[in-house]
Amino acid sequence: MQYQAVIDREEIIFVDHQGGYAVQDGEGGRLIVLAWQFPPALIRESLHGPVGIDLVLYRQDAREIHRRIMSEFPPALDRFDERQLNGSGDSAKGHIVPFKPVS
Repeated sequence: MQYQAVIDREEIIFVDHQGGYAVQDGEGGRLIVLAWQFPPALIRESLHGPVGIDLVLYRQDAREIHRRIMSEFPPALDRFDERQLNGSGDSAKGHIVPFKPVS
């Protein structure tokens, strides 16, 4: 299982790093499997409490993948934090290709 998480203020998307590739207008990239979207009206009561999300699934098997991500994402974030604190984090940036809707 190799999924890349792309994190921003509005959502976290999970990209299948080993499968699912598409090309449009000469640009290509891996496909989103699922996303956690954060409702803008949601008010959190603490930084340590649960966060409400809207789960968006882009594949039929995404619900099973989501179960695995739920167990593996927190330890992956801990490892990321540790690398950042030790100064060994990767500062490389990716490129997100906005695909146009197919008509």
